[in-house]
Amino acid sequence: MEEYLRNGIISTAAHTIVLPISYLMESCFPQHKLKPGNYDNITTLLMTITRLLNDLQSYQKEREQGKINSVLLNMRSHCSFKIEDSIAYIEKIIESKRREFVECVLMDELSDLPKPCKDIHMSFCKVFYMFFNKKNRYDSDTEMLQDIKKALYDPVNIRRLS
Repeated sequence: MEEYLRNGIISTAAHTIVLPISYLMESCFPQHKLKPGNYDNITTLLMTITRLLNDLQSYQKEREQGKINSVLLNMRSHCSFKIEDSIAYIEKIIESKRREFVECVLMDELSDLPKPCKDIHMSFCKVFYMFFNKKNRYDSDTEMLQDIKKALYDPVNIRRLS
């Protein structure tokens, strides 16, 4: 599983989105954090969470294609596991990684990244949760159209409490 995640997190490309934005937004972004293998813990956690969220939604498709992902790999490693057991196990890992990620975002001593960079990481984590909430909406041409329309075109309705 460790080897799979070490290789699989790269394919999410989360780092290729969040790091250049962080670098361009924050002049004091540490350049050495842009190099592969030298990512800040918060970036690695974002990549891991994204990979595992995607795996939860794509294991059926990948099984049909003869590919492996963390859900299927975990089932192989634990012969007594059914698919539901493996999914529950991966969900626990995601929750653990998410807690660790939030701690890194909120606690200054856990990451030397500037606050705006941490905020970018947090924003993208939310986006990836949206992509992979209940099903793989990232691979769909139509799944997120309502969300996009709501975000870009529909006016915000703010109710004030009197």
